[in-house]
Amino acid sequence: MATLPEGHPLYQHVQRASKHDVKWHRTPLHALMNDFEPDICGVETVKATRWDATWRSRLNTVIAGSRIEAVRAESSDRTRIKVYMDGSGYKGQVGAAAVMTKNGATTGVLKMRLGTEKDCTVYNGECAALVLGMELIRRQTGIESASIYVDNQAAIIGMGSRKANPGSYLLDHAHTVFAAAWRRNAGIKLMIHWIPGHEGVEGNERADKAAREAVEGWVSKKSSLPAPLREKDAIKRSKAAAIQAYKVKLKKRARKGWKLSERYGRMVELGLGRTSMGHKKAVASMT
Repeated sequence: MATLPEGHPLYQHVQRASKHDVKWHRTPLHALMNDFEPDICGVETVKATRWDATWRSRLNTVIAGSRIEAVRAESSDRTRIKVYMDGSGYKGQVGAAAVMTKNGATTGVLKMRLGTEKDCTVYNGECAALVLGMELIRRQTGIESASIYVDNQAAIIGMGSRKANPGSYLLDHAHTVFAAAWRRNAGIKLMIHWIPGHEGVEGNERADKAAREAVEGWVSKKSSLPAPLREKDAIKRSKAAAIQAYKVKLKKRARKGWKLSERYGRMVELGLGRTSMGHKKAVASMT
């Protein structure tokens, strides 16, 4: 419910119920928003659909059948301009980076830190890296073609999909920046390739290193980032990350409640205070 767009009939009701509880005529929505205390502030909006039925992407995508094939295809790619992108989750933070090379030499790098893993996922980092990569291409003039290498297949598929999913707003930003690159370099042919990570591909290793640097705080100036990522609150709280963080919160609450219960005290007296792994697995299979 937190991801509903403003035009949805339930949007205003959800927002009001999350901010104010009522004593009289309490509805199930009030119970959901107040008894369970979900934090819906700043959560991303997931639209019903991203594009209409006539939309066709101008981007070509290639996902090789195996890791070996993908690495071989990259090594045989003679495109002069290549852009490698990567998202990284490290030390509780999520970063994104894009590295442009011309004839093998690095000519441009963009890096940004999205936020904590409680608010963002590595997938968000991969999608943000696509926006950064499109910005590096947009800055070029007089180019006819370029190759983009991404190590996340879901992000590549999302670029050509009309379906809206968590993180789609970042892919929409990538399309917006690419449209600007298209106007600046009329007819540019852009091919997005899947490249597996940690296979010794030099460009991909550079992008991975840059993404780690972004996590550590070594980021590009805000003024050099793509316009959509310079806006206030450009990075929304991920739906997937919010759900995961809430599950952790529920587990802590359940564990605390269990230790305060009478039954826990009796179990400790019997030497059964610690739950066995077999019991944990059996309970986990029921959730």
